[in-house]
Amino acid sequence: MSVRVRYRIEASVSSTTAEDKDLGNVVYEVVHDSAGEGGVRKTTLVAGASDVAVGLAEVAAATFILIRTNSKDSTDTLGGIDIKKNDVGNEITEVVPLAGETEAHMLLSTQSITELYASNQGTTDVEITVMSIGD
Repeated sequence: MSVRVRYRIEASVSSTTAEDKDLGNVVYEVVHDSAGEGGVRKTTLVAGASDVAVGLAEVAAATFILIRTNSKDSTDTLGGIDIKKNDVGNEITEVVPLAGETEAHMLLSTQSITELYASNQGTTDVEITVMSIGD
């Protein structure tokens, strides 16, 4: 079975709150039909958790990963989480919200990611949503 993924990224940077988009304005859209599997998985990462396998929604080897994090309790301030690819001994990638924001995101088109491990060094439980496609 083949699955379709469609994603759109729209971002702009403005020098004032009037949103003039004078410093940059991009829109990217991709439609991809040749991945074999895909899905979404949501997990709670408790405060202080370390190297928790978060899973890739029945995908053996991911070629596309989208991560969204948010505080489990919307009144709590969201901290960052650490992500490691394939092995707990690998390099850390931080997923950190912009100052004052309530969620953080990471998009990765890649190859051969078989597992993600997440750590929450903060004091707030975090929901982590992982969308993945691949073989």
